[in-house]
Amino acid sequence: KGSEKAIRMDYDLQSRTWKRRGVLLRIKREPFACGSMRSAHMMSDLTLAEDDKAKFVAKISRDPKENRQVYFDDVEMQMEAKAWAEKFNEKFQKKIVDFLVAYVVELVDRPGRPVIGVENWVPGNYVKYNNNWDWNDDKRNTP
Repeated sequence: KGSEKAIRMDYDLQSRTWKRRGVLLRIKREPFACGSMRSAHMMSDLTLAEDDKAKFVAKISRDPKENRQVYFDDVEMQMEAKAWAEKFNEKFQKKIVDFLVAYVVELVDRPGRPVIGVENWVPGNYVKYNNNWDWNDDKRNTP
């Protein structure tokens, strides 16, 4: 009940191609957070093993006319940043910097087949130091 078919698209940085596969998702209707551009919803991937199902965040545009390409560009950039973080960490032989794995999902059961961004759920308090236009480092404690 409440599940929907979707196509998961992961960006392969090595080949610079998108890998597609069918998934079955459950996305909570009510967001747990809203930004100026997107709302964040808890998401379960019912095609995964039981322990991994309920640990995702679906980022859905608040503007139904948002260009679909924005999601693909965001994921490509995030995966590129993750690769650079891994190279950086190799220099120190430990993980200092990391980026979440992100991917795009096309919701094929919904009108217009919208796309959304997805990341793993990270528990804890989230502090955002910037918005879409400016930087705010009032709480930052690094030199």
